[in-house]
Amino acid sequence: MCERCGRHGGLTLHHRRKKSQGGQFTPANCVMLCGSGTTGDHGWVEGNPNDAEWEGFHVRPWRDPAAAAVKYRGRWVFLTEDGKVEYESGRGELAPGDGELRRAAAEMPPQDETR
Repeated sequence: MCERCGRHGGLTLHHRRKKSQGGQFTPANCVMLCGSGTTGDHGWVEGNPNDAEWEGFHVRPWRDPAAAAVKYRGRWVFLTEDGKVEYESGRGELAPGDGELRRAAAEMPPQDETR
């Protein structure tokens, strides 16, 4: 499921802090977005870095992705390094399936990307 809009299918792994800027394959840094680097929400994030930063889908190189809130499925959250979603309430809730899906996405083998 796209972590920005909730659509199913056609998903790609997006690094909130770009790999070329030190972004790692970690649950706090990786989100699944619909489209590719030029289409769908993934394309929107790549083409609108300032707006994407405001929503937390783009993290500047000097920031820690785990410390940058992201508008995840319509709610402001922090993504943790252990694959959990900490909702703004601070209760550290884990929505059903989120942890397993996020860990699986972050554990995907690196893909050849030209970005």
